[in-house]
Amino acid sequence: MNALLLGLGVFIFTTTALFVLKNLIGGSITTNAWKPNVPYTRLVSESVKFTGSFLADKNIKKYPPFKIYYYKHRKFAGVFNTEVVIYLKSNPDIPSLVNTVLHEVMHYAQSQTDKQYKHYHEFTDKYGYWKNPFEIQARAWAAQNCDACIRYLAEKQLIIKHVNL
Repeated sequence: MNALLLGLGVFIFTTTALFVLKNLIGGSITTNAWKPNVPYTRLVSESVKFTGSFLADKNIKKYPPFKIYYYKHRKFAGVFNTEVVIYLKSNPDIPSLVNTVLHEVMHYAQSQTDKQYKHYHEFTDKYGYWKNPFEIQARAWAAQNCDACIRYLAEKQLIIKHVNL
């Protein structure tokens, strides 16, 4: 009987401790996160390559040039100014990084196919960043294709699921 009570006490203590720990760290004790299996330069490059059929459908024959900066930008996760620029430390995880790459590739496609793109900054001045039609389209396209790109990267074993305790 004492062993049963001791076992029950240990179980209750452990369960309570895990519950408190979970609340202290703010969320789930175990999380599935994507981790890179290759350098970030390769992840960005492969994410750009993922867009090949999309670019071909728009009769764009070249991938966009891109640069990677390893610091956190105070305002942007990425930008497009004739080339895709990615700020790695501004993208806290793989899904954010992939979304940013896809978003900036869409701006590249817009710049190649939409004559109005030259007025991008005027649209931002008139409507604001969040209501700029080019931004709305880029956000929507990136969100729509992010999971497929992540699957593509995972199938190529460039990223792996990692369980954190």
